[in-house]
Amino acid sequence: MSDTRVLKVNDLSFSYDNKKYLFKNLNFDIKEGECVAILGPNGSGKTTLLKVLMGMLKGEGDIFLFDENINYISGRNFWQKVSFVPQQRNVESDMTVYDSIMVGRSCYIGVFDKPRKIDFDECDRIINELCIEKLKYRNCKTLSGGELQLVLIARALVSNPKILILDEPESGLDFRNQLVILDVIERLKKKNIVSIFNTHYPKHALQKADKTIMLGGSEVIYGKTEEVIVEKNIEKIFGIRAVINEIEVDGEKIKNVVPLYVVSKN
Repeated sequence: MSDTRVLKVNDLSFSYDNKKYLFKNLNFDIKEGECVAILGPNGSGKTTLLKVLMGMLKGEGDIFLFDENINYISGRNFWQKVSFVPQQRNVESDMTVYDSIMVGRSCYIGVFDKPRKIDFDECDRIINELCIEKLKYRNCKTLSGGELQLVLIARALVSNPKILILDEPESGLDFRNQLVILDVIERLKKKNIVSIFNTHYPKHALQKADKTIMLGGSEVIYGKTEEVIVEKNIEKIFGIRAVINEIEVDGEKIKNVVPLYVVSKN
């Protein structure tokens, strides 16, 4: 992990009706290789925050990508540095996995141009890295939820972004596929790629994220993950009593969050 700052957010606020803010005066910065989790209950603004960070929604405040305000970065240049894996995983086209991943190279391919050797090489590279060679020529409609999620992540990574943004990447997946996706996020750190993901699962943020943003009822808590995800903050944001414990497996200490009971309504 380096000291190069990739993303900086100054006094970021957002409201759909100019009255009730989902988040207000949010400040943070992210360095190369850092993983940031956005945590909170349904309706707290997690996906909205992701959309504001990508310029899909206009908030108050400033967002800088490598010290350049995103308002002055061309769309093509922005999407060469930032990739997005959406929450919705429905597939309507009959694309093969390989063709779907090639779509991720579109920010480098002209409208009327064909993919070049470098584009094919990058597709092959990312397929090998994510160990999905056996899916290469499958129709995307035939994939399981976990397989499709890996393909969408491959499509996002094939452009060699500096930031990968994932909207609830482990949601709706079984235990095994949740771990596979979280392992991919962990591996991004070694490649100095920033990952930003939102989640309903405090333990996933606690285990993988360097920093965490907790959202809930206009309340924002931000900082190092081990300082943010504590029992009192879980109760404040989620309205539940929980216990954070630690287990040791094969010499590695792993933190876990155990929900106990509801103490208040959100």
